[in-house]
Amino acid sequence: MFTQFYGQYLVKNSYLTNEQFLEIVEAEKTTRVKLGLIAVSEKMLTQAQADEINRLQARIDRRFGDIAIEKGYLTEEQVSILLGLQGNPYLSFVQTVVDKGFLTLQQLEEGLLQCKEKNGFTDDEMEAIKSGDVDLTSKVFIKILQPFYFDLFQLTLRNIVRFITPHIYMDKVYKTSKLDFEHLALQHSDGAHNICLGISGNGLSLLSIANPFAKERFEVIDDDSFDSVCEFINVINGLFASELSQSKVDIDMLPPVYYNQKSIKASDSFYVLPVYIKGSKVEIVIIVDTDYEII
Repeated sequence: MFTQFYGQYLVKNSYLTNEQFLEIVEAEKTTRVKLGLIAVSEKMLTQAQADEINRLQARIDRRFGDIAIEKGYLTEEQVSILLGLQGNPYLSFVQTVVDKGFLTLQQLEEGLLQCKEKNGFTDDEMEAIKSGDVDLTSKVFIKILQPFYFDLFQLTLRNIVRFITPHIYMDKVYKTSKLDFEHLALQHSDGAHNICLGISGNGLSLLSIANPFAKERFEVIDDDSFDSVCEFINVINGLFASELSQSKVDIDMLPPVYYNQKSIKASDSFYVLPVYIKGSKVEIVIIVDTDYEII
């Protein structure tokens, strides 16, 4: 998730080309983050100290951490912390970019600071995004106090990561009372609460969900591809209904439906979350206890 979020920022702001970004995504699958880069990134070593240890490693068969301890640059505890960070998504991305020679560590850190300032993220929010964890990241982009919205958005994101792809990122959720769409699949649930979950998209963007979920290759938005998106929504709502039932809240799911070239208009505001799946933008639509119509 972090790679998609920050990588797209770097492309949009001309730090990287789209071709370089795609190369990074592919190379990152086999990247092992080096301890020296982590230590410099975490400000435990200077770049000069890390370079010195790397030169020593070229002459003696010793691990980076052992040499750093012997030189007095790091403690055993610090080395243990660094080893625990080797699977960190941010550092994996940084290592891949640096190895490719596209940007330096300093340029990546400067870009990240600019990204933080442009988006108004706090230090804690930036750390959550760098973690790559969908639950932590979603809390940064989805700040809603009304019941059910956050939980259903988060559940939907988890299922996109689980069933579709982990290569996603999102924009901040926004509020509206009307949404125009080219294609929309939705499912309404009623009972103790009226809850609508929909996914909209323009062009062929809904295929980014339909194809991987059905494990087929749809070429157009038609009944078959819509059925796949509807079934995906049905799975999410089934899980959500099960969660609510644990709290003695019962809802009944109606059959999913889909529409083309219309608008969804509500009597009050509802929330929309833009999500990017391998470059395709879809929007998750949630309406809770509010009347709406398709016009």
